[in-house]
Amino acid sequence: MRLLYLDFESYYDQEYSLRKMTPAEYILDPRWETHMMGAAVDDGPVEIISAEAIPQFLSAFPYKETITTTYNALFDNCILAWRYGYVPERMIDAMGMVRMLRGHVLKGVSLETTADYFHLPAKGHEIAKVKGLRRAAIMGNPVLWAQYQDYCRHDVYLMRAIFNRLAPEMPPSQWKVMDLVLRAAVEPQFHVNVEMLEQHLQDVITEKERLLFECGANKDDLMSAAKFEQLLLDRGVEIEYKPSPSDPEIKVPCFAKTDQFMSDLQEHDDPQVQALVAARLGIKSTLEETRSRRLLAIAKLEWDDVKKRLDSQRH
Repeated sequence: MRLLYLDFESYYDQEYSLRKMTPAEYILDPRWETHMMGAAVDDGPVEIISAEAIPQFLSAFPYKETITTTYNALFDNCILAWRYGYVPERMIDAMGMVRMLRGHVLKGVSLETTADYFHLPAKGHEIAKVKGLRRAAIMGNPVLWAQYQDYCRHDVYLMRAIFNRLAPEMPPSQWKVMDLVLRAAVEPQFHVNVEMLEQHLQDVITEKERLLFECGANKDDLMSAAKFEQLLLDRGVEIEYKPSPSDPEIKVPCFAKTDQFMSDLQEHDDPQVQALVAARLGIKSTLEETRSRRLLAIAKLEWDDVKKRLDSQRH
């Protein structure tokens, strides 16, 4: 088995970014552009593979004989699969290793934070210089292009160094578990009933609108703890308080959905209080709406080409 260390660099801008999009939305967006790929084989030197040469480079590594290691495999391995139809025999996520083995001592698991923890050379920040720039524009500036390539090489170097530090500590059984978890995203198998989910999302939105109408308050009043507290006080409710999670010296209202105080208020003698509490809990509980929107957005992406690429490797 060959161990292939990889890192992709791609176009991004203020709006088109992983900070605002899921990996699937970002990778399959029409704005996608591969800038380059950093690669190292086993203990060999780190190379820069130009965007157009990536398919040929991957063809030299039979997927049944290859293990890939990336930093945030949910990103890089999805690119490999969805853009290049390449899924290796085993996937390793160095960031996942850090989260598992050092997550209890680190404030974050970014490559920069982890490199600092292991006293490795500092991660560069040249990526900020290419924000909003297409590959042709970067290459048109030879100094910037050279800096960008060095940045990519250095990321691969850091990733491999971190992997080598942590690999001896990995429980043998966890390599397979890590691969299985990643494979669930890299080779998605489920299908979304778009029509049914769209109807469910509309039902959730309609229910929130109903709650707002029935309680006679607006969304801002319910979302703000201070304004919601005043609404309850105006109805004669005696507010219960608890220590703040961030500062035990400070008392905050018991407005969490898990607080017994809120459960009790749902059975309050005043129907208006019941309506206010139900509306507050309903409006604040946005997880169902957020997840429904996210699943719909992912389901509506162009998956046909991805399926063809993956099927081509399988056969």
